[in-house]
Amino acid sequence: MTLGHNRSEINHNSRIYTRKENAMWYLQEFDDETELETEIHPLHGMTVDFVKNTLQIDDSDFDLPVAVGQNDVPAEKVPDFARFMQIPFEAKEGHSYEVSFLAE
Repeated sequence: MTLGHNRSEINHNSRIYTRKENAMWYLQEFDDETELETEIHPLHGMTVDFVKNTLQIDDSDFDLPVAVGQNDVPAEKVPDFARFMQIPFEAKEGHSYEVSFLAE
């Protein structure tokens, strides 16, 4: 995946969601000063239920399910998502995070 996109330039709907075997959850990292995406971390084995429970999202009134959007991750919740990474990870000061279900 290409990094360095401005947060407002990332068109989540342009990514393909039809091939489930190539889709997974990712933690996207953005530099707060530039608003550029600096890293994207695959979250192996994470489920939509985990996202909804951890971020306390009730999508029953949403037009689209949680997996279609990008969801802000508060700094104190980043370690909950980091446990699904296959490398050690610590949140960086001056960065913000979003979790998204993406496909190549």
